[in-house]
Amino acid sequence: MGARAAGRTLLTFLVLLYAVFLGAIAISGALLASKGSGPTTLAAVPAAVAALAIAVALVLGLRTPGSGVSRIRSGARLLGEAVGEALRFVRSPDPRLLGAVAWWAFDAAVLGAMLHAFGAAPSLLVFVFAYFVGQAGNTVPIPGAVSGGIVGVLLAFGVDADVALVSVLGYRCIAIWLPAPVGLVALTSLRKTLARWAVAA
Repeated sequence: MGARAAGRTLLTFLVLLYAVFLGAIAISGALLASKGSGPTTLAAVPAAVAALAIAVALVLGLRTPGSGVSRIRSGARLLGEAVGEALRFVRSPDPRLLGAVAWWAFDAAVLGAMLHAFGAAPSLLVFVFAYFVGQAGNTVPIPGAVSGGIVGVLLAFGVDADVALVSVLGYRCIAIWLPAPVGLVALTSLRKTLARWAVAA
């Protein structure tokens, strides 16, 4: 597999995964804004940005860019190919595509369990919106951006500050730190495997 094909395969995976992410923000934000539940601007702006990102991705997937700076055009073409490939996967009734939903659902379930355990009961729309908007903090190179984002949205929609904070901290401990020892063992095993491959080559 060439470098471009490998890049397209990885991008296709990311497109499928983050289509769920963007769709969840667009739908939950639009519904919250239309119902007037909580701060309308906070709900509407992320929903609009997510919808715009989906629209741009679909345009790239349905047409090939023909002009512009070479590097930008090449990147847009690669992304467009990945979106097109993702659309072909979506058109096929492949149950494995549910993995893109399950990946987010299982992670969000940890946060939901923490909120429930500490006595918070936000509506499903608020919960989904807070979780996914918080995950957008991954794009900010600042420690605690995800946790801060989730807590901030929960506070804006009326969840008690103490409960929101302890719930999110519990979620991050379970979702991030609990799997860390297993990850370290796997990393050690992977390094040994790569070393054996290098010797064999």
